[in-house]
Amino acid sequence: ALNEAGKNARGADIYVTLEPCSHTGKTPPCSDLIIERGIARVFIGMEDPNPLVSGSGIRKLEDAGIPVVCGILKKECEELNQPFIKRMQLGESYLFLKAAVTLDGKLATASGSSRWISNEASRKRVDYYRSLYSGVLCGGRTLIQDDPGLTIRTPEYRNGDDPWRVFICGSLNDVDLYLKAVRKASDGKTVVFFRAGASAVDKIAELNGAGVRLEEYEGDRIAVQEVLKRTSKIGIDSLMLEGGGNLISQAFAENQIDSGEVFIAPVILGDEKAVSICSGFHPHQIRDGIQLKNARAFTSGDNASIRFTNRVYRSGEDSCLLD
Repeated sequence: ALNEAGKNARGADIYVTLEPCSHTGKTPPCSDLIIERGIARVFIGMEDPNPLVSGSGIRKLEDAGIPVVCGILKKECEELNQPFIKRMQLGESYLFLKAAVTLDGKLATASGSSRWISNEASRKRVDYYRSLYSGVLCGGRTLIQDDPGLTIRTPEYRNGDDPWRVFICGSLNDVDLYLKAVRKASDGKTVVFFRAGASAVDKIAELNGAGVRLEEYEGDRIAVQEVLKRTSKIGIDSLMLEGGGNLISQAFAENQIDSGEVFIAPVILGDEKAVSICSGFHPHQIRDGIQLKNARAFTSGDNASIRFTNRVYRSGEDSCLLD
């Protein structure tokens, strides 16, 4: 914006959702550029929780004689910056759940068929989420059986590259080179977690050669939180969990889902062997079940949906507060 404004930026006010940085990262310090371009006043939504910044950008602007006001629409700015705040504070990727279920809570038939449970409008919203979050997280069965492309198909939501593709597998032996996620791995954005000792050495070499980033773990199962820590280190600030049922159940059991949207279609399968969105829990009372927080209901054509937010991440205390 400053580059587009050019000399007209001098003497102007600037409004930002996040404190201008004061260090060199992917770009030079934003605070230095603001000072250089002669901005008169700076209005900031929230402080940067990054320990490399954390108020130092504000101090640099004030030391240069620029009045700074913090806390403009702070709550709303924090909502925009949830993945960033979580990653800076906890070193973990933000986890958003997306699921489409039948009226009796099934993700797919017993044979694995799931296309399409939700209607076109709901699927378009999924594309919106894929453009919003950095990556998509799925289980190994989803990778092998569904062969998902995990692309953004709606033109209006294509704002650059497709999201990262992250999968949790046990063995790699059934992960073939013809799978869409493997074929696209040359872009460096396919990550597969696999169990140590469960895969042939030549299969590991084969997938490495195709460009797949392999993340090994010990034991029978990797904790979802550990996945989120490792993806954060890779540089993925947020993941949308798309399935399958076992991985969704594990994420709920570990209380790792930050927010999400579940689409509900007017379809009943009536098959106890069909794939449920959650399983393995045995509550005695309704109140003992998993409670989604801050839930709201929406409709889109013949689909309903529930959006929820299980936890909200807040930035630190403002060093300068709005009167």
